[in-house]
Amino acid sequence: MLLLALTCLLLPLVSPAPSEGCGRPLDPLNPGTDHRLTVSVSEPGRPDIQRDYVLHLPASYDPGNAQATPLLLDYHGWTRSADIQMDLVPWSQLADSEGFIFVSMDGMNDVAAGGDFGSWNVSATSGPLGLTCDPGLGGEYPCYESCDTSGDCSYLQNSCDWTSCRDDLAYTEAVLYSVTSLLCVDTEMMHVTGMSNGGMFIWTRIMERLAGTLASAGTVCSSPLRGYNPMPDSPISIIDFHGLLDSTIPISPDGPDNYGPGPDMTTETWDGYYYHIKMDHLLKVTSAMNCGPETQVYPTHMDGVDGWGCVRWSGCDEGNEVVHCEASYGHDYPFNYGQISEGLKIIWDFMKVHPNVKMI
Repeated sequence: MLLLALTCLLLPLVSPAPSEGCGRPLDPLNPGTDHRLTVSVSEPGRPDIQRDYVLHLPASYDPGNAQATPLLLDYHGWTRSADIQMDLVPWSQLADSEGFIFVSMDGMNDVAAGGDFGSWNVSATSGPLGLTCDPGLGGEYPCYESCDTSGDCSYLQNSCDWTSCRDDLAYTEAVLYSVTSLLCVDTEMMHVTGMSNGGMFIWTRIMERLAGTLASAGTVCSSPLRGYNPMPDSPISIIDFHGLLDSTIPISPDGPDNYGPGPDMTTETWDGYYYHIKMDHLLKVTSAMNCGPETQVYPTHMDGVDGWGCVRWSGCDEGNEVVHCEASYGHDYPFNYGQISEGLKIIWDFMKVHPNVKMI
């Protein structure tokens, strides 16, 4: 395991030049393989913590570490880990075929009772608009030690905290600093993607603080919780997937197995959580980035399969655009079968033609 003592956070990248890792000796990292690395993360008011991430270098990666290469960070869903995500979702195979650096991020699992509860910090019990759930509904969720500052962390004790309360933005910045220091990263082509809780983290935390550093984001089966829907701090290109049959994070109040409309343009789920209605949220995002109000069809190679179709808002600030795709499927990636998911191809096809124009 490689331990990097990182005490500073990533500074905004403003130059299109390759990252500072270009030309550094690559050993012990090898193209075409996975590497588990460790970073030190500083959080205000807490002791520093060591956290891991899994790095996959594409098989075609320049052994001289001198060719600037795109980077993709991936945030798994709730209860998963970096390793589980690598096993279930074939991003690393696509990275080999397309030639980008892939990083599987590792959410916190600080549950005293143990179990698999990897998570990303996306909310609190009471947010900017009030409660993020109806505490009287649904089942029990585990108590994360990082949230239990008052001894009142049980779902049955009026808490809506179902994820860790660690600072995952500080972790993300530490990972970006680590990767760009070790490798030759194309700083105009740094992207993020995430599903479910991971996608919520992008909507809730990444957009508010790191949109200016990134080229694009790909969100899957995710919407922010009530009040945790900030607008991007800088224009960014976005591609969003959401299944019409998703009952875990419904796309709208008309979806299956939910309690219909919640407060502040949300949908109340079967377990009492308030998720922002996807189209309402996207319209606010596109308005904040001054995108054109009318949509056009965004063609993909899977159009029509299970009702799959995408629309695009173009003309956004600084040349960015937003795409939304939906079809008749549930809480998952679309077309997630075979060695390389067709849904992942659609996300990467979007990302590879959307550099960070803010740096040009």
